[in-house]
Amino acid sequence: MGSTRLPQKSLMPLAGIPLVDHVFERALLSRLIDKVVVAVPATPDNELIVQRAERLGLGIFRGSENDLVRRYYDAALGFKADIVVRLCADNPLIHASEIDRNIRFFLDHKYDFVSNVGPVMGNDYPDGLGAEVFSFTALKWIHENMHDAYCREHVHENFYRNKNRFKLGTIMCPKEFACPDIVLDINTKEEYDFISKLFADLQKPGEHINIMEIIPWYRENAALIPVTYKHSEGKL
Repeated sequence: MGSTRLPQKSLMPLAGIPLVDHVFERALLSRLIDKVVVAVPATPDNELIVQRAERLGLGIFRGSENDLVRRYYDAALGFKADIVVRLCADNPLIHASEIDRNIRFFLDHKYDFVSNVGPVMGNDYPDGLGAEVFSFTALKWIHENMHDAYCREHVHENFYRNKNRFKLGTIMCPKEFACPDIVLDINTKEEYDFISKLFADLQKPGEHINIMEIIPWYRENAALIPVTYKHSEGKL
């Protein structure tokens, strides 16, 4: 709720329901996640998100607003998680199939950290479909050893800065939707307006928008793509 670029974006409506509800509902479709936990800052305005999460029976953890490493560590510790699956709350189009594909890849190859949340490490994924997966053991080391303020706020940065310690990996995006130029997260008003139009055009009652629907829509509406959409090179 305290986003500096787009305050209170979590509750802004998309196709008639709050942005964060889309994230919750899609996360619950995962076949491999044991428990969905909403880890929010312990501030009064975020209680509105807690209320949305409680309606769906999700786990709740309240923690530090700016120290996300501590918030993730304390939440994982409290819910006894061996593996942490990080879902971005501003990705209303996450796909359970791609979350599960990433989890399976993590388990099969014994990585410390894998990501398909966006086009990292040359995987050709659209931005906003997947997840980051990492071990609690790795998170514990980061919590105890990484103290830089930027790293404390950006959990994944710690893995990229410690490539010699951690085994990092990614899974290649299926060819039918390997479109690394497509960006589906929401950080600014312009991005919200763009994704809001996507939902207005594509959302059907009782269904979830699929990437194969998004690709032609995205191409047809290329002139409306916000200039704020940019990918960093090699990492998120």
